[in-house]
Amino acid sequence: QQMGDLLLACEKPLEAISYYEKALEINPEFSGIHHNLACCYHTRGDIEKADICFQMGIAFFSTSQIIAE
Repeated sequence: QQMGDLLLACEKPLEAISYYEKALEINPEFSGIHHNLACCYHTRGDIEKADICFQMGIAFFSTSQIIAE
């Protein structure tokens, strides 16, 4: 995830996507990774994939909030 964050900050979303996808293989319920992946897709103009990732991030964030309470 950290490498993806660095690449996204350096405005290299295409390269960041592969790192975020690998991070999701390890922890598919990490809402922050879904959010960052959505940002990558949005930056590249792939609004449909960005929307899916944002929705996944929201779903997992909501679930983690419920479990924590």
